[in-house]
Amino acid sequence: MPYDPRKARKDCVSGGGIQMMKGDMDLKIRQGRKKIEDAIKLHHGSTILAAGITSMVPGITGIAAEAAGAKMLEISQNGIALLQGLHGVKNRTEARKVSYQIPMSDMAKHTRGLRNVVSDDVFITISVPGVWTHTAPTPFLEEHVLLLSYAGADGLHVHKSTVEDYHGIGGLAHKYGMLIDAYISEPPKNIDVHASSYSGVPAATPKDIEARVKELEDAGADTIGLLTGKTYMGMKAGEISPQMEERLLALKSSAKVPTMVEGGITPDNAGGFKKLGVQILVVGTAFDDVVKDAVMKFIQKILVPL
Repeated sequence: MPYDPRKARKDCVSGGGIQMMKGDMDLKIRQGRKKIEDAIKLHHGSTILAAGITSMVPGITGIAAEAAGAKMLEISQNGIALLQGLHGVKNRTEARKVSYQIPMSDMAKHTRGLRNVVSDDVFITISVPGVWTHTAPTPFLEEHVLLLSYAGADGLHVHKSTVEDYHGIGGLAHKYGMLIDAYISEPPKNIDVHASSYSGVPAATPKDIEARVKELEDAGADTIGLLTGKTYMGMKAGEISPQMEERLLALKSSAKVPTMVEGGITPDNAGGFKKLGVQILVVGTAFDDVVKDAVMKFIQKILVPL
């Protein structure tokens, strides 16, 4: 049968072109997984995911974070909402309530900017509208995934509260060469969708955690983390509560993919998580304190009387 360019274009639009990318996207997935594995090896078993910091001024903070040794960076919809001053938000909590309104084109633009200034071996994950728990209808479409993958994202930083949602997002992400992470949280104590308990699939006991891990791996999760909550579950500086330790050990013993922890990670307690074998520490608000401390040092110097 002679080649018909009109039919070829029609086949591409109707899905044939997607099939022709399968080998390429499988390769992109393998490269993404290798970036994570290499980051963990580089830092002797545990690495950090610098979350949020590269949303504020992606080029400058991304370059600085990589120069300091970070090999995993995140661009957050909440950070972009703050960067844009969306609806006058002034902190991360306020930003989360409106960040689902950020256009996906903006997320892709910032992703491309960060990708262009950091090394190829840096893993870039992004949290975007539709992959967090929202009460506003926020669809996450195939065209969004294609846009983000083409912009240079390696993965999606997903905070959904049902395994079903992870199945949908995981299928789309893998189709376009991106990885996804998944999170497990304590069961919600209230109906505030912005509470950390709604940022993961609920699991009350260590046994529940083991079951959720299997379900999330089946849904396509490439890394799985526990949310500690802002209260640190009674954790003091440099310590981890027995309850959290039990939950983390359940995660570690059951997960076949790299493990993560998020929420309240500081330089004081990071070593404790490393000792438990957690492979990726997601650090976000602690970097806000670093910036504040750096500015305060200069302010204190100029306030000294001559």
